[in-house]
Amino acid sequence: DYARADAPIATIGLGWDGGDDGERALDVARSLAADTGADLHAVGVVEMLTWPVSETTTGAELAADVEVMAGSLAALADVESTTVTGDVVEELARFADEVDLLVVGSHQRGPVGRVLLGSTSEALARRSTRPLVVVPRTVPPAASAPTPARGVA
Repeated sequence: DYARADAPIATIGLGWDGGDDGERALDVARSLAADTGADLHAVGVVEMLTWPVSETTTGAELAADVEVMAGSLAALADVESTTVTGDVVEELARFADEVDLLVVGSHQRGPVGRVLLGSTSEALARRSTRPLVVVPRTVPPAASAPTPARGVA
């Protein structure tokens, strides 16, 4: 029902993971923000593992992961950001409720990866109450470069 809304896109949210997929999503989110005049907000979610890690290890690793994520977000110029802990899909869906449009990157793990690890973007598409832009992974430059002929250095 978002298409029927009269309100403009004033706030764009970015689900940030700190990797190449996040960088591509950041580029798209910045472009959309520039085109619409919207504010850009990012959230980094540090997943809390509950099994098979012990409680003390989880606390130490969680604190370290939160620090790394916070540093990664702080490096994003002109983006208001926050770091949260919890289930990635739950936290991104909650964040989506606070913005007009959510942008995330896609890891595109393939069918086996989706079965083993799940798909955050697919789960968000089912759960989000806001429009969702999923930025697909592109072919890495090294994989698309032509292969030199034999004997050519």
